Amino acid sequence: MEFNSKKQEDISHFKQNAMRLEEQALDARRDKKSAEVIGSFYEKAGDMRLKAKDFAQAEENYVKAKRLGYPYDEDKLGAIDEKINSLRLQKKRHMGLDTGQNSGWKSYSYVILSITSLLAALGFVSISLTGNIINELNQDRSRLMGLCFFICGLIFSFLYLKGKKR
Repeated sequence: MEFNSKKQEDISHFKQNAMRLEEQALDARRDKKSAEVIGSFYEKAGDMRLKAKDFAQAEENYVKAKRLGYPYDEDKLGAIDEKINSLRLQKKRHMGLDTGQNSGWKSYSYVILSITSLLAALGFVSISLTGNIINELNQDRSRLMGLCFFICGLIFSFLYLKGKKR
């Protein structure tokens, strides 16, 4: 119980610090202070939000730091891009989306399902292949089943290609 309450206190402390830094960044924007000052406030606020596991706000703060604070500083832009990539990876891990070895097996299963579905579609579309094997299967039902398998094959192919882009 004490551990959870301490953790909650830490999270609320990080969020309060982040809100203060965000307010300071807004004040600096109103006062037309230098871009680096504004960027540092947003970057620190993003760090605090990240510690509090508030991923959406952290990413928003990093993007603001990148856009408003360091539009021409290539070194800072690269560092913030690395923080954003790290943040996205932490977000996936926090949400339980493992990006490790299991993702490869998932990808291969989509390939296998896609090929199998497309081959089944080919078999059911040509009635001469299935008409003699499966009794009571007329031409309309066979083509409908072939269409369903074809659509499933396309969906699995899409899921495989979507996984490859990551």
